[in-house]
Amino acid sequence: LEGRRLVSVAGSHGKTTTSAMVAHILHRCGVDASYAVGARVFGVEGAVAGGYGGSSDIAVVEADESDGSFLNYDTEIAMVLNVEPDHLDFFGSFAAVEEAFVRFASRARVLIACVDDPGAARVADAAAEAGVRVVRYGVWPRPPGARDADVVVSDRDVTWAERTMPLVVPVPGVHQRLNASAAWATAVELGVNPVRAADAVASFAGTGRRFELRGEARGMRVIDDYAHHPTEVAAVLAAARADGASRLVVLFQPALFSRTQALGADFGRALSIDNAAIILAPVYGDREDPIPGVTSHIIADALTAGDSSTVEVAESLEDAADRAAARARPGDTVMTIGSGTVTQAAGWILDKWSRADG
Repeated sequence: LEGRRLVSVAGSHGKTTTSAMVAHILHRCGVDASYAVGARVFGVEGAVAGGYGGSSDIAVVEADESDGSFLNYDTEIAMVLNVEPDHLDFFGSFAAVEEAFVRFASRARVLIACVDDPGAARVADAAAEAGVRVVRYGVWPRPPGARDADVVVSDRDVTWAERTMPLVVPVPGVHQRLNASAAWATAVELGVNPVRAADAVASFAGTGRRFELRGEARGMRVIDDYAHHPTEVAAVLAAARADGASRLVVLFQPALFSRTQALGADFGRALSIDNAAIILAPVYGDREDPIPGVTSHIIADALTAGDSSTVEVAESLEDAADRAAARARPGDTVMTIGSGTVTQAAGWILDKWSRADG
C-alpha cells in the first residue's frame, strides 16, 4: 500500500459492504483500484477472496479497529460509518474505542462520516477541530433534531451541494442506503463523475455473508449474514422484512463469551420480533475461554417473544440447524446469523430441505 492514495473504511458495522461498494464503483467507472476487503466481492472481475492488486494509485481497505491496527494507515480518505461499544476485551471501555476512532479520523486528509450515528458524529466533530475536511452524510427525510448533512440519501436518490440524482441501492435496508451514499461520496471525492458513480451503485452484487442468498428449496429461502452485534442483527432483520419476508426462522450464533456477557440483553431486544421462530445456538468462543454462567440463555432470558413467535436454545450448532429446518415452512425466510461457524448451518438446512424435496 506504500505510495498509494489510501481509502480506509472504518466503523463498528458495515465496513466490508461499504469497502466493496467503493471498489465496485471505481472499477465500473474505469478506475483500476486495489482493494482489500474481508469477504468475497461478487461481480468484480479479478476478485480473489476479497483482495485485488490494481494498476491505479488508489487502494481501498477495510480498516479493522478490533486490535487498533487501523491506526497504522496513512489515509487520504477515512470513512467512519458508525462507532459503538465493541471489542471491549481489547479497548477496555467505550471511551477508549471512541478515542481510537478520533485518532484514526484526525490523521486523514478527508473524513466521510455518518452524522446520523452519534458516535460517528462526535468523531467527525473532533476531526474537524483537528483541521480535517469533513463530509457528513445521513438519510432523508432528516429525523427530528438531526444534525445537518452534506450528503443525504432517500430510498430513490442522493443529494449533495444542491444537486440531486437517482441512486438505486440493490441491497435492502436503510443501513445499506447509508453505506451506498458513503461509498458514492468517496468515489466523487476521488474524482469520479457523480452520475456515473450513482449508476454504478445499481449494479453492486454484494459480498459474501452480507445478506447473502445461499439458496432456495420448496419455496423456502436461506439467507446467511455475518451480523454479530445487536445493532447489526436488528438491521439485518429489518432488511429481511423490507425485502418481503413475512415469517422468519432465525438461527443466531452469538460470538465470544465477553461480547455475550456485555451485550446479551441487547441481543435479546434485537431478536424480539413478531412472526418468527428464534433458535439460539451455543456461544461460539473462538479465541476466548468460556466464562462461567455466560451462555445463550442470557439472550433467551432477555428476549421477549413477539406475536406468533417462539424461542428455543439448542444444544449444538447441528441441533440448531435441525430445529431451524423443522420449524421452516414453504414461503419462509430462514436466516443464519453470526460471525462464527453458523454459516455451515445454512448449507445443512438447504440440504435437508432439498433431500426432502426429492
